[in-house]
Amino acid sequence: MAASNDRRSSDAALAFIERLTGVAQRLSTLDIVVSALHCDWSSFGCWDFEVQKGVDADTYAAALLSGNYDSNGPDVVHLMWDGKDKVLSVETAPTPPLSSPRPWRRLLNRSFDDSEQAIEFAERYARDWAAGVASE
Repeated sequence: MAASNDRRSSDAALAFIERLTGVAQRLSTLDIVVSALHCDWSSFGCWDFEVQKGVDADTYAAALLSGNYDSNGPDVVHLMWDGKDKVLSVETAPTPPLSSPRPWRRLLNRSFDDSEQAIEFAERYARDWAAGVASE
């Protein structure tokens, strides 16, 4: 992702990271856990993050702490921005006991003009998904 002429790359990279952590902060106020976040400013500004409902994450953690290792984990939504192709992909998966989320099921691919539009859509999608009103 190129920096504008009046901005240093170090500032642009930091703003990129802060924009994504801002999403995590806002979602946390709605009890939505950003359980994974990856961002790569130097690779076309690609990013991805996974979200899960806080109550489901808490329930799973409590089950594991009590020794109930056969409990299923939370459902997870994975939102991925390909900055080169300018496509946002959304996938979902359950979390089997003591595993990473799988199998992933693609919900949608959507093109956007830039990362900002994709971030706004992803944040809104995560909120709608947690509220049970997201559309595929």
